[in-house]
Amino acid sequence: MEHFIQISELKVTPSPDVLRTVVGSCIALCLYDRVRSIGGMVHILMPEHDGKQDTPPGRYADTGVPALIREMQRSGSRVSGLEAAFFGGASMFASGSNGTRGIGLRNADVVREILSEYRISVRDEDVGGTLGRRVVFHCETGRIDVSMLAKPSWRPAVASPADGNGRK
Repeated sequence: MEHFIQISELKVTPSPDVLRTVVGSCIALCLYDRVRSIGGMVHILMPEHDGKQDTPPGRYADTGVPALIREMQRSGSRVSGLEAAFFGGASMFASGSNGTRGIGLRNADVVREILSEYRISVRDEDVGGTLGRRVVFHCETGRIDVSMLAKPSWRPAVASPADGNGRK
C-alpha cells in the first residue's frame, strides 16, 4: 500500500508499504528498522515548536523527530536499531537580509542535532539547494528514491490578438 505523507504528518508502516512525499524547504525524515522491515516518515515544516497547543508534533523538527521515534518504538523497533535518512531543506524563499540561515537549512540542522542526541546514524541526507525533492521510501527494502523537481516554468498570460482587439 502507498501512503502520501502531507505536511506535519507522520506515519509508521510495515513492509511492503511505500511512503512518499514532496518537499521544498520542509524535511522528509525517514527512519528504518532493517530487522523488522518497518519504516517511518515525518514531513517537517519548521525547526522549532511555536508553543501553540493544537499543532501536530510532525509540524516541527524538535517535536516531530521524537514523535516518529516513539511511533517506531510502539511498532517494536529499538532506537539502537534505527537508521535515518532525510531530504529537503531547500531555499525556496529568500533568506533574511541579516545573513541568517534559511528555514530549510535550519530544519536540517535541528533534525541532525536530535538524531545525534538519540545516537541514530544517518545513512543518507540530501539537503539544501533551491529545488524541491520527491521522496519515495520502500519499507520492504529500506531503499529511498529521491528525485529533484525541476523549477516550474511560467510565462505571463498573453492574449493572442488575432484581430487586433484581442479576439480570435
